[in-house]
Amino acid sequence: MAQTLAAENITLEQLILLYGLELVDSEEFFREWQDDLPELTNLRIAAIGSNKGRLHKFTKLSAFIRKYS
Repeated sequence: MAQTLAAENITLEQLILLYGLELVDSEEFFREWQDDLPELTNLRIAAIGSNKGRLHKFTKLSAFIRKYS
């Protein structure tokens, strides 16, 4: 049975060690998230920038974001 963990109770390093989480650079990974997407409007682009700024506040994610962005 699958185990659910709160993100605040586990680190990225633990996910890598315990579950084999890895970065995938392949452009073919999750094609359904890339194909046939609606065009980005200026409003959506602004929202993305706003959300990215909020993510930097979370210390467990900030190192990951800096490393891969």
